This record gives sequence, C-alpha cells and structure tokens, in this order.
Amino acid sequence: MPKFRRQTFETTIIERYQRRECSVEEWRNRPIEGEHPYLYLDWIVKKRTWAGEVRNVSLLVASAVNADGCREILGICEGAKDDKSGWSNFLRHLVDRG
Repeated sequence: MPKFRRQTFETTIIERYQRRECSVEEWRNRPIEGEHPYLYLDWIVKKRTWAGEVRNVSLLVASAVNADGCREILGICEGAKDDKSGWSNFLRHLVDRG
C-alpha cells in the first residue's frame, strides 16, 4: 500500500493496465546475426496462470554459443508441440531470421 494514497503510480516501461511489454514481439522477430557454432534445442513445459486457471504451456527454446563463446537465446516459441511439425515450423522461423 503506497503511503501517498491520492497519488497514482505509473511506470515509464509499462503503460497503465497493460500486461505485456510491446518489444517482446520485436525481440522474437529480430534478425539473427553472426556465427553460432553450437546450437541447442530444448522443449520445456511450464505452468502459467491464464484467466484464473493454471495451465501447462509448451515452450520450444533455441539457444546457441556464438563465435565469442557466449551463450545466447536465439528464439522461444510458446504453445508449440514437441512433434515434427512444431519443430519444423520453429526451425523454419529461425532460418528465416538468419
């Protein structure tokens, strides 16, 4: 509870009543640049609260090691299945980005 009850609290990052930050889609669709000698693919299931319900959400994750030896997340796809078509679509999206 804020001490100053008559003042409204606002942030400069997330607008009022907004639940997501807009640049996430920009990050997901950013061009992949540079060389990545090692690529790691993983499928993760996380619990997520959506409209008062707790549901399992599938995440396909691509991480890589770049030429400098640093790890980097190349992409995350939410809601895809751990099957051939899910991985094919995810990998095609990564290839299209570079």
